[in-house]
Amino acid sequence: MFGQVTYDKIYGYTIDLNNPDPETAVSYTDDAVGITPGNGWDDEPIFGRIRPLLYKRNATIKDVGYLNLNNYTEFMDGTPADITSGESGDVYVDFPAMYIQISEDTENNMVTVRLAMKAKDGFVKLKRRLVSAYLNDQNNSLSGKTIYKKEPQYAFQIYRLEVARTLDILT
Repeated sequence: MFGQVTYDKIYGYTIDLNNPDPETAVSYTDDAVGITPGNGWDDEPIFGRIRPLLYKRNATIKDVGYLNLNNYTEFMDGTPADITSGESGDVYVDFPAMYIQISEDTENNMVTVRLAMKAKDGFVKLKRRLVSAYLNDQNNSLSGKTIYKKEPQYAFQIYRLEVARTLDILT
């Protein structure tokens, strides 16, 4: 799928926080130089391992069903996936374990992020993490469900819940 996989690569990007234009505010560094924005990342092993899945809580990892990247309503083999009822599980995005380094240039108001598949000096390990693909109002992740109730404070509670679910990514 990826040709020869090289785990020594470092994929980096720098964000110019002074530049409000998202098309030009980001520049690639390290082994990311030359990668085409958008789908160009799909061919890189570190990002090709980020994929959607249908997962039922308290199931074993072998009960995971990976979904079609371009159509979450079907599994990788083309068979239908129930992503609305919750009976088969919830929809998550599986982020594999990787290593990250974030540095800030306060003088020039820039942030640089570097990612790698194996340990590097100055990098922190990110644990494998499942992140909700859909934010619903009942601690689930299903397509076509209510995102939040009309009360703004309830929407904020949902936001806080999702942030709490993803905060341990750096631990």
